[in-house]
Amino acid sequence: MYHYGEMAFMILGLKPCVLIQFPHPAMADLYHRVVLKPVFEPHDQEYSTLYIAHDLASDEMSLKDSFIVYRREYQSKMDRLFRPPTTRISEASLGEILDYPGRLPSNDSEIATMREVAYLEGTRLLTTFAAQANQKAQVAAHFERYRDVCDAKIGMKLTWLFRDPVPMDSPQPH
Repeated sequence: MYHYGEMAFMILGLKPCVLIQFPHPAMADLYHRVVLKPVFEPHDQEYSTLYIAHDLASDEMSLKDSFIVYRREYQSKMDRLFRPPTTRISEASLGEILDYPGRLPSNDSEIATMREVAYLEGTRLLTTFAAQANQKAQVAAHFERYRDVCDAKIGMKLTWLFRDPVPMDSPQPH
């Protein structure tokens, strides 16, 4: 995940939280100690982090050993969604709290209509998520809100892509 774009969007008040996952718990712990704590502890009235130590999963992934960095005004929602005894979270709830306006396919026939969405600054990828082809208008409205806030608050000029996913086995640009 491209954390710098996600973090910027959260700090600008566009999204409630950021999910941070690493392939190994030791990497997550190091990132928490070296990056998250020094950055967010001085601002603990505005932001907090939540470590998911228990078994918690969506249909697509395990969230165990992940961190959620969040804006304090969403504390009760974070507690309800991510703390024990909760062990399952729907993809819809996860997408909503991460402020992704699209959704993953819910059945095999929707795989063909899935689109990759990317928000960029120049050629720098800031975030990416999935949406269905029929969600283009709501993704466009979401993008316009992000674009306008980023431009007004920090002068960042965003663009976006809404395209068929690039197959994993196709050559990737370097």
